[in-house]
Amino acid sequence: SSVGSFFAPSAANAFQAPFTNVNRTFPLSTENIPIWVRHSARIMSYVRYWKLYRGAHWEHMESPGERTLTANYARKFVDKHTTYLFGDGFTIHSHLNGATFQMAEDLLNENWEKNSLGNIGTEMGQIGGVTGDCWVNVGFEEDPIFGERIKYTVLPSEYVFPIFRYNTSRVYDALLIQWPDQQVIENLWGAVRTRVVLRGEYWTKEFMQPLEDG
Repeated sequence: SSVGSFFAPSAANAFQAPFTNVNRTFPLSTENIPIWVRHSARIMSYVRYWKLYRGAHWEHMESPGERTLTANYARKFVDKHTTYLFGDGFTIHSHLNGATFQMAEDLLNENWEKNSLGNIGTEMGQIGGVTGDCWVNVGFEEDPIFGERIKYTVLPSEYVFPIFRYNTSRVYDALLIQWPDQQVIENLWGAVRTRVVLRGEYWTKEFMQPLEDG
């Protein structure tokens, strides 16, 4: 399995990140700064962008009876572009001839169909269009309906934290994914409660380490 914002391994045995919102908001000299501080500008920009997309364009709370006219062009632009790119799905075609390339082409198209191509494409277009970043988890799974397949999962941009090589915002050596989850706890007297825990995965080119509650 691998995770990426459409990245590819570079010759330097690291990940070469495309120039996206991650790079625009990431300070260079960050070796000794905690990761949540390093990425705070990026995460806060996501909050602003989602507010714009959802129509929350006013900084102040409306007074009773106050009318605030908002033309939400941000949402229209994102939705229009997403529909244009992914509305009718897509088909993979190889520019190379031969039985091997034809087989690869057929398998890739079949796998995309097993992943509900339209839904995945819409998620990618919407999240990428709003936040400027799109991260996709690619993994192998046994599906009860489709059988064996490669599964694509679009991750919320705020769950992904690239760990960049020192003094660069284009090359990163590792990737941290963190998300909130609920854990059910039962005490000695049988009382049950839930608490929010932080789960995560730490990825490098060599291994993936799961993280529990931090």
